[in-house]
Amino acid sequence: MKTRVSAIVAIALLTVSATSCSSSGSRRGVMRDGDAAVVTIARAGGTPISPFAFGNNYFNWVDWNKDGMVGLRGTEDPVKALRLNVVVGDNNQNDANAPQLFDHAQIDSYIQYCRAVGAEPIMIAPVYGNNVDGGPTSAQGAADIVTYVNGTKNYGVKYWTIGMEVDIYDQFFKRTTGLPVSTAEEYAAVFNSYAKAMKAANAAAHSGVELVFVGPELGWRYSEGNDWLSPMLDHCRDTIGIASIHAYGFAAKDLTVERILTDVDRFRPFVQDLKVRVARHARPGTPLAITEANICYEWDPKAYTAETRKLGPGTFYAALWDADRMGAALEADLWAFAFWDLAESDQLLASDSTVFGFIRTDPSKNPPTWTLTPEYHAQQMVTTNFSGNTVVPTGVPKRMSVYASYDGRKAATAVLVVNKDTAERVVTLAIDDLPPRTITYSPMSINLVTIPDAPAADHHVLEYTMEMADAGLPPKATR
Repeated sequence: MKTRVSAIVAIALLTVSATSCSSSGSRRGVMRDGDAAVVTIARAGGTPISPFAFGNNYFNWVDWNKDGMVGLRGTEDPVKALRLNVVVGDNNQNDANAPQLFDHAQIDSYIQYCRAVGAEPIMIAPVYGNNVDGGPTSAQGAADIVTYVNGTKNYGVKYWTIGMEVDIYDQFFKRTTGLPVSTAEEYAAVFNSYAKAMKAANAAAHSGVELVFVGPELGWRYSEGNDWLSPMLDHCRDTIGIASIHAYGFAAKDLTVERILTDVDRFRPFVQDLKVRVARHARPGTPLAITEANICYEWDPKAYTAETRKLGPGTFYAALWDADRMGAALEADLWAFAFWDLAESDQLLASDSTVFGFIRTDPSKNPPTWTLTPEYHAQQMVTTNFSGNTVVPTGVPKRMSVYASYDGRKAATAVLVVNKDTAERVVTLAIDDLPPRTITYSPMSINLVTIPDAPAADHHVLEYTMEMADAGLPPKATR
């Protein structure tokens, strides 16, 4: 969403949590809350992790300056290493098909990229601007895309969106007249007509998959008093299979350390409220997905001060925020949680055209080179270790967050420990009748602890601290 967008009202989600790790069993430094806290984890039960839980967005695919400096070029290897479940393929640019058409060649590149990185695509049928063939958008145009994707090319794409952030067309495209959609009711009519035509085209193509529509992909108009979500789900009850919204953290001017470290506390009830509304207005059993998220929605470096830029996208503070978001999303049993966005070029970043990108690339090199941001490392720590069932720890101390999953196939529990304190913290992880594991966590750190079911087996700790991030180092195993 957020590449060429200006002021959008921030979703003021303010939350809480903790700090970092070393795997010594002894205490180092001063404990603020007394002796080691005991966090208890029960392996039984839990909630199965969605097979689409971990996602990111297919951006930047646009050749802005027509010079080949495309952010995503050559990033298949680091993205494959993220082990994403979904790569979301809708954005403002391919909804508008401007400044570049998301034509058949671009569609092919997107699907091939998803296949190369092992992720499920979520494909868009555009509503705002030119169709992928340069013509006007229409239900027939959407059907033609399905015919090409699932008929001509036989890609078998199952998940589709219809439009993208249609609720904020007036803000993103800076116009209030001549829009294809201006109300939730108008959008619902478009959504249903497109879906009907797309299903018919898919049936005619004998694709072997049943289309599932992800929507309404709202930008921010889904709160009381300004709610497009409820009427969209009411009117598209028989069409929308997965309810989806976008949820960013802050405006650049509102970024503070305290708000970042406590933002998860408001995110949890925010998600629960959304789930209640989805249950009330959508078909029974419709899951909720957040298909775009980042600590800040503002792409323009000029929106940040020197201080807030140190807290925004691509920083270790953003990684802390990401870790909390991923953990809370798993505990809320979201169908998917996808960040914005995968990769931006050094050339675009140097021209002050964006602040985003989990991967920073130099596509002028052959082959392209890349730098991995703290946000990339935080997402990878979770996506490569969490599996099986989400289990919810109890007894989590202040200024810390602890999330966990248990996978019986791996015979191990994965524990994400986020220390948001400026002091070391000692925490004992007590899993059922296994020997307790007392570990010292470094200040301001993200830690992944793996504890095998075998009582005599060693646990393993992967640590990522602010100091490591500042030095450009990746997470490291400390035990």
